[in-house]
Amino acid sequence: MGPLIWFIATLVPLLVLVRWVHQHLLELTFLLTAHKESTIYIYAVLLLPGVALHELSHYIAAIFLGVRVYQVSLRPTVRRDRSVRLGFVRMRQPDAGSRSRSNPPPPFLAVGYK
Repeated sequence: MGPLIWFIATLVPLLVLVRWVHQHLLELTFLLTAHKESTIYIYAVLLLPGVALHELSHYIAAIFLGVRVYQVSLRPTVRRDRSVRLGFVRMRQPDAGSRSRSNPPPPFLAVGYK
């Protein structure tokens, strides 16, 4: 089997497992607290290291690309659609120069012909 098939064959079950773990973590926390707001904050604290690392990667990428960062937040919020937002990095929309640095051309365009 090729590497792409192995990648897809492992990615799909992993995504299902991650969703299952998050759902059951929320349910267990709610059973222990019986309070929606407490459930969200405990969930956020348990996932804080991963969320902080994720948002830090966005922040570093923005700085590296010269994009101005306005706000970094690790405070959980509940959106109108009832989804939970655990953190975000608010930044200026990148200009054409930084966009081209973040989206390099496909490798086949960079290969020269003799």
